[in-house]
Amino acid sequence: MTTPTTIYRAGDVVLTRFPYADQSGEKKRPVVLSTDQVSLDTGLYIACMITSYGPTPTDEWVF
Repeated sequence: MTTPTTIYRAGDVVLTRFPYADQSGEKKRPVVLSTDQVSLDTGLYIACMITSYGPTPTDEWVF
């Protein structure tokens, strides 16, 4: 595996590929990186998806 050449930091917004649920394709979507650490063994990182969908004022939050 090659070493990544771009340095990302926690809080950076990057585009990454999200596969469709039926695995028929994928689409690039923005994510916020939640850590500076990228596994050099697997190339995996922890990120949070950015979406415009959210609860409406009438939705209840259930925890």
